[in-house]
Formats: sequence, structure tokens, C-alpha cells
Amino acid sequence: MLYVCDLGFDRSKRHNSSATTTVVSSSRWNPTPDQLETLEELFRQGTQSPTAEEIQHIAAKLRRYGKIEGKNVFYWFQNHKARERHKRRRKSDTTSHVGTDILENEQKSAGTTTTRNTLIIKICNFDL
Repeated sequence: MLYVCDLGFDRSKRHNSSATTTVVSSSRWNPTPDQLETLEELFRQGTQSPTAEEIQHIAAKLRRYGKIEGKNVFYWFQNHKARERHKRRRKSDTTSHVGTDILENEQKSAGTTTTRNTLIIKICNFDL
């Protein structure tokens, strides 16, 4: 993404008719599709917390696809690992809520009340 800044306009000096235009590129790194594919493949293969040396090696390898720095690689792995962890937590939360909902419906239809320990036993499918 490119932004154009007019550096020659000064409100205090309106008589200045010459204007200088400079193109400023965004400071935010946007990975190319090839860079993303490579990073995701490395993550799937088990590289989840690369060392400083590995980060520099990965960045050097990814430069053939576009601009990238070591910090981009570091933050990509850090963010990707956090997003994966959040996905797993949401998935396990959804699964445990489903079990609770089923048990609550069973209780309503049977007209009984259940203690917390019994609830945990039923969700975990323990037979005592």
C-alpha cells in the first residue's frame, strides 16, 4: 500500500507555489503468498519457536519472495502459535459445553438434579 504526502504545502506560506511530492510506503509487513506458504509449512513440520539463528536463515530464504526482516519471522511464529492455541481452547470449550448442554437436557427430562462431581463424571464418560 502506498501513501502520497505533499511536503510543499505550508498553511503559513500560501504564496509558495512549488510543491514536492514524495511516495511513502507502509511500514507494516504484508507477507506474499509464497512467504505465507513457506512459513505455514515450517510451522506444520514442527518449527514453532525458532532460535535467532533459525529466524535469520528463514528470513534469508524468504527474501527471494519479497521484502522481509528477521523480526517479521519472529512475530509471525509468535502470533501463529498464539492463534493455534486459542483455536484449540475454543474447540475444547465448545466440546465441553456440548456435553454440559446434553446433561442439562437429560436432567430436565428426568426431573432430577445432579451434583458437580456427577456432571464431571458424565462429561468424561467415567463409569463408577
